[in-house]
Amino acid sequence: MKGLKFLLFLFIICLLILLFLIPFYYSDINQLINDISDGHRTIASVFSDFLGFFSHADGWNLLGFMFLAASIMVMHGIVDYLVLHRLDKFYKGSFIWDGFMWFLRRQLSLAITVLFFMFMANLIVDFYSNVRIASNTEEVIGDRYTVLLLGTNKFLRDGVNENVYFTHRIDAVMELYKAGLVSQILVSGDNSSDDYNEPRDMRNALVKNGIPAGLIKLDFAGFRTLDSIVRSKKLFGKKGF
Repeated sequence: MKGLKFLLFLFIICLLILLFLIPFYYSDINQLINDISDGHRTIASVFSDFLGFFSHADGWNLLGFMFLAASIMVMHGIVDYLVLHRLDKFYKGSFIWDGFMWFLRRQLSLAITVLFFMFMANLIVDFYSNVRIASNTEEVIGDRYTVLLLGTNKFLRDGVNENVYFTHRIDAVMELYKAGLVSQILVSGDNSSDDYNEPRDMRNALVKNGIPAGLIKLDFAGFRTLDSIVRSKKLFGKKGF
């Protein structure tokens, strides 16, 4: 019986990790649901894309997932021993009441596990990303790089006010270029309609700031960050940025 409970709990942990990965892969869940409802996507295609995520996972990703699962299991055991067992004194031998208490205990256990999972997932993402972020050009080690510039809209939704993410990304590339760290620039973004073209707008901004157009390549199908990274490797032969 204990072995069955362990397998069930392990299944719940794996399910939580998968639920964590889905919004990581699909940044707009509402759009995904709408695409499936409208027939633009199928469950099979979504599942296939999702499995593709694991083909690009490295050892650090797998280690992080294992650490996350182990942390959840340890935390669950601690909470069950220190907190949830105190509910045992409320059992009265009644089938209905004891069933209710068992259900309440399981729900509390699940709620605490989910909250701890969210905390640990955020902690791992912060650690995994922060150790790879350079705040200035002096922290960039090496000679010259191909820079992957992720696309974004030039303006906010009102079509008038400046999108600071666009400006800051252009400024960051300019700083790398002036420091002599750029050999090529791959601009990857959304070009889903005739009047919306992220790569073109970013290329124009770079050229306007003095970067030669010959250094810039455009990827018009970078609809998600992961798409841009995967396509940079598959179509443009880039292994790292």
